[in-house]
Amino acid sequence: MGISAIVCHELGHIIVYSFIGEKPKRVSLSVEGMRITLQNRPIRLKRDIFALAAGSLANIAIFMILHMLGGNSEISQIALVQLFVGLFNLLPVGALDGGMILKRLCGRISNYRLQRIVCRIVSLAVIIPLFLFSAYLSVYIHNFTLLITTIFLFITFLKDQN
Repeated sequence: MGISAIVCHELGHIIVYSFIGEKPKRVSLSVEGMRITLQNRPIRLKRDIFALAAGSLANIAIFMILHMLGGNSEISQIALVQLFVGLFNLLPVGALDGGMILKRLCGRISNYRLQRIVCRIVSLAVIIPLFLFSAYLSVYIHNFTLLITTIFLFITFLKDQN
C-alpha cells in the first residue's frame, strides 16, 4: 500500500514537471526516498512550488476518489495511506516537499542568514511537537512507527543544516 502511494506521489511530480517543460533528467531511489533530478535550468517560483506540491496533490486526489468509492475496509486503508503520504510530504522539514517549498519561499528573503534561521525555526516548530506526540503514542499505545519516522525527519533536518 505504501509503495503504491509513493509511486503515485512521485508520478504527480514527474507529470507536472513534464507539463511545465522541465523533463526530469534522472529518477533514483535512495535511503531518503525517491529523488527526481532536474536539468539545471531555472524554474519560475510559482511553477516550482506547484511541481513540488504536485506529489501531495496526487495523493490527496487519489484519497478523495477512493473515499468517494467507499466500500470495504481495504479500500479505506489504501485511501488513508494515500492521504498520510500526501500530508506527510507537505511537512516543512528538510528534503520533504514541504521543506523544499519552505526553502523556495524563504529564498525570497534577501538576507541568506535570515533565510536559514526562518527555515530552521519553522522546521523545528513542526519536528518538536511531532516528536512529543510520537513519544506519547510509543509509551501509551505502543506504536513506534511515528517515533521512528520523526527521528528520521530530525536526522534529515540535521543533515540539511550542513
